[in-house]
Amino acid sequence: MSKKVQVLDVVEIDGKMYTVDKNDKKSMKSVYATLVGSLALTPTTVFAAGDDTFHRIWETIMNGLDWMAAFVIVFSGVAWMLGHRTKAIELIIGVCLGFVLARHALDIVDLLKTI
Repeated sequence: MSKKVQVLDVVEIDGKMYTVDKNDKKSMKSVYATLVGSLALTPTTVFAAGDDTFHRIWETIMNGLDWMAAFVIVFSGVAWMLGHRTKAIELIIGVCLGFVLARHALDIVDLLKTI
């Protein structure tokens, strides 16, 4: 008499164990690839413990935001050159407002605390 053996895939995330369906393996691989890629792009000095850890992480995120804003501005410039002027104007307005809000998020929070 043979017994049926079922093997469960187990994943540890934040110290907790989770079982993964065989159908979810592809989605988990993409999550792992994204996580490893984002950690590879982030300087390791950001994760060092210290008094100014939050500010180093914040500056790293803001540095990435600077590059994204520059990319969108270049993209909207190309759209303008190709004749998509209304889309280029929408992109410029959106990136400028979003950039100002993101850059001054901590200042806005401090302002709202005083109200």
